[in-house]
Amino acid sequence: MAEKKIRLLLPYELFEVDAIEGWLDEQARQGLRLTGIQRRWCYFDRPEKPAMTRYRIDVKRTWGFDTERQNTFRDLGWEFVDGLDNRMDVYRAARPDAVEINTDEEALQEVLGRYYRRQVISGLFVLAVTLFSFWTLWRRVAVEGGFYTAMLGAMGRTLPVAAAFLLYGLAMSVFYLALPIRARRRSQTERGFHSPATARYRTTLRWVVAAILIGVNLCNLFLPHLGRVREIEPLAETGYPMPTLAELCPAAAGMETYVSKVEDPFSRSAFAWVSGNDGRFPHYLAQLYDARWPWLAERAAGEHLAGRDARPVTVPGWSEAWYYETAEDGAAMQHLVLREGNRLLLADYGGSEPLTDRPELFGQ
Repeated sequence: MAEKKIRLLLPYELFEVDAIEGWLDEQARQGLRLTGIQRRWCYFDRPEKPAMTRYRIDVKRTWGFDTERQNTFRDLGWEFVDGLDNRMDVYRAARPDAVEINTDEEALQEVLGRYYRRQVISGLFVLAVTLFSFWTLWRRVAVEGGFYTAMLGAMGRTLPVAAAFLLYGLAMSVFYLALPIRARRRSQTERGFHSPATARYRTTLRWVVAAILIGVNLCNLFLPHLGRVREIEPLAETGYPMPTLAELCPAAAGMETYVSKVEDPFSRSAFAWVSGNDGRFPHYLAQLYDARWPWLAERAAGEHLAGRDARPVTVPGWSEAWYYETAEDGAAMQHLVLREGNRLLLADYGGSEPLTDRPELFGQ
């Protein structure tokens, strides 16, 4: 009486006919008998009296079930087991003297050509998606002000995971593009590619790929919000080294400036903003970061100063201070970049009142 069925994941790609045949032969030597295949899962049982046998894969030129072809193979001593896909059938030798099949290397490589092309197209598609994702991430980082500036904010939760995943996708696409090239170059009829170590490596690789895909999706869902507490309070009550808009622009007297405080993995941030500013008053945004490491604040400051005609200024309480101007959509903007140790302050102001006239407003 046969024991309970055993399910094993097929470790090789469909076009690696020699490796699949070698792997099935190995299972037969271990006393397992193939009973069926569903997608990439192979089902075996363990007969009480296992018989040594061989497995071969028939790659057909036509699509679908071919009864006449199965009858021909049966006459040659081969028993049909199941279909690997619509163009591949798995046979088991029904008797020891079964005539060997798949002996013509050229013919086998010819019918496997469509599988090679399919794999190359899939690999190129994955490569294209990976490169597009990398470009999209680069654009997002540029909008944030640069890599180190992005690390200071909310992207610090997802950027390391996303960057690692993109590098992983690039490596995997190259790896899978190389598989059909290697398969085409070796002799498939010699059936010498499979080894237990190779099968274990491929199986582990499949599970690792699945785990990474699941992990990245979970990170994208939960990391941006996990433990991210946002507190809002009036700026005047915080003691932060940032002036209110009313202090910078007398015409904005009465307008309350608020601060959003956020905890991120690589910094504690505070953002000054004005509620109800519908264009009547100058644009004002101040961003204060307490970075986890001084070098992170230093490099983020360098990103904001790169390519700018910045000049050093003196601001009480800050060892490094720079001022520069830009024109955005025809409007002049003033910018301050202040750093002291791991603390970084970025201020943008669109009013006519010079920021450098009252540096004490930003003093700490």
